[in-house]
Amino acid sequence: MLAQAVLLFSLIPSFLAAPLVPRQESNAALQSAALAWQADTGVVSAFLSEAASLSGSALTAAAQNALNHENDELIHKAVLDAEFLNVAHPKLLVVAANAVLVNAGTFSYVINGLTLLANSGASYTKAQIEAEVLKINLDRCNLVLPSIDTYFAVTATYLKEADFKAIRPNNCPL
Repeated sequence: MLAQAVLLFSLIPSFLAAPLVPRQESNAALQSAALAWQADTGVVSAFLSEAASLSGSALTAAAQNALNHENDELIHKAVLDAEFLNVAHPKLLVVAANAVLVNAGTFSYVINGLTLLANSGASYTKAQIEAEVLKINLDRCNLVLPSIDTYFAVTATYLKEADFKAIRPNNCPL
């Protein structure tokens, strides 16, 4: 009898072991995640806007705060990914945005730059701080934030809400 049960279970396709109805985030959870992600972009942008005016421990503390918020963005992204990316029929705009953020390493580049400022920025000159912020902003303003905007646009369309954007620093390079 045991052998028959084993044989029977071996004939069942493995995809049937997965839930038949994928878990989907509630509209409230999606909206909350998107708005929290937007707020986190604002904290990071505020830091990048003012970093060159900071020095010493004030710089490293502000950089650490920005880094914490940048890392927190991944939590909010995961909520949106659960609805728009990690599903049977992902939203193609989100697939493309995710490719820029994750596969191209742009998000990691921002994290690495903020980590550098948080760990070593106290010893940097104003020119070194400005140079590091410029490098971060070249990546963040041109690649990361537009990709986050795509996530927000897809979320807004899905929720039938007005579109909104990631918050930019006031020193984005042209």
